[in-house]
Amino acid sequence: TARCVDALILARQGPGNASPATAPPRPGTAPVAGRTIAGVTSTVIDIPRSQWTLVEVVRRQAERLGDAELMDVEGDRLTFAELERRSSQAATALAGLGVNPGDRALALATNSVEFLVAMIATHKRRAVFTPINTELKGSFLEHQVRNSDPVVVLCDVELLPAFQHVDTSGLDAVTHTVLIGSGDPA
Repeated sequence: TARCVDALILARQGPGNASPATAPPRPGTAPVAGRTIAGVTSTVIDIPRSQWTLVEVVRRQAERLGDAELMDVEGDRLTFAELERRSSQAATALAGLGVNPGDRALALATNSVEFLVAMIATHKRRAVFTPINTELKGSFLEHQVRNSDPVVVLCDVELLPAFQHVDTSGLDAVTHTVLIGSGDPA
């Protein structure tokens, strides 16, 4: 085991939000020390190196912080528990589309709750999350798509018009385009 800070994702303190300082440690771990960052106290615990993954951090934080708010993007809120639940559902959907370990999932998406859910879901499939610059258009976008050779494209609804102009002929790997977000195509 190695010592690792178990607060890579910090919860904002406030009424009803558990902080890492007050949340009970996971069974089989013992708090070793703590420090305060931005008003939130983190706990250092022993974690086996095999669990040093983003997927494990999300799972641990969902257990420890549950309904505490993780993020708020323009009023679209996400708790630690919701991220765990929604990313597991999305990972199951990706599996149904044939996304396997080592495959690439290209993400053409803006910063949003859906972006984070898609990223964690991709990691849960042990696939490679490949975000690309949302400002790319035309041949520049096509070049990135061809170079990444994705199995699936995760496309923000609002960015769909840019992606629809990409020629994917000859890219046998791209089997699906999944729309994420809830906006209207631009």
